[in-house]
Amino acid sequence: LHLSLRRQRQMCIRDRYLGGFDREHSAAEAHDLCALKLRGRSARGLNFPLERYAAAEPALGAMSHEHVVAAVRAGRLTVRGGFAAP
Repeated sequence: LHLSLRRQRQMCIRDRYLGGFDREHSAAEAHDLCALKLRGRSARGLNFPLERYAAAEPALGAMSHEHVVAAVRAGRLTVRGGFAAP
């Protein structure tokens, strides 16, 4: 049952709208950050090398997936691991 619920959650999150982005590069980073939060270092299909997100891993680990999605939608979560000023 746990595995089944986990798969359902992943499918729902995978299809979640992450927001509109001015640059393709920003949209790719938002996708990668959410994928890393959901699947960790085993995430596949990242747009950029995993090493690019090393500084963001502590912030991702401390946040729920919903908070990560909200932060990338708002353009506040950076690949450097911090939050941009509002």
